[in-house]
Amino acid sequence: MLAVNIVLSVWFAIIISASTIKEFFTVLNDERIRDPLTGLYNRSGFFEKSKALFAEPDAGHIYVVMCDIDFFKKINDTWGHAAGDQILCRVAALLRDNIRQKDILARFGGEEFIILFQSIDEASSYHLVERLRSKIENQLFINNIKVTASFGVACIASEEHLMNALEMADQRLYSAKNSGRNQICF
Repeated sequence: MLAVNIVLSVWFAIIISASTIKEFFTVLNDERIRDPLTGLYNRSGFFEKSKALFAEPDAGHIYVVMCDIDFFKKINDTWGHAAGDQILCRVAALLRDNIRQKDILARFGGEEFIILFQSIDEASSYHLVERLRSKIENQLFINNIKVTASFGVACIASEEHLMNALEMADQRLYSAKNSGRNQICF
């Protein structure tokens, strides 16, 4: 009886330890793929999670959207980095709240965000991005700051073409910025 109790106690301790270790690795992995400020995916998380979207080829075309907050340096210089961080978090929340759960949203760096989503056609894709642009433009941020954002969009033929589409979306983002900002280059 004593041996059975010892074996059960050791077995229970192993299960508890394994569960704790698994939870620890889950937390570490989440920290590895998430931006600490906004809670969105970071670059690594974006590329890791993008594979799942390409696994559903019948769900429509896949689009990548690059989004950059206009004149963000001026916001930081005028109102300080704390205000800039709050605006980044609020823009991240606006984007997250206005896309579908299966869409992938990441902070790609600084004030730049990226979205990967599926859509049936260009028109509905454009309407989604326009809704995001409009939500940002119409939001009043901390200290009554008005913010706008520029967007570049590209369609992706396949997972192998993701990097090419990212470059195209980035070029279109800069075209939107060079054409006056607060617009979409599709």
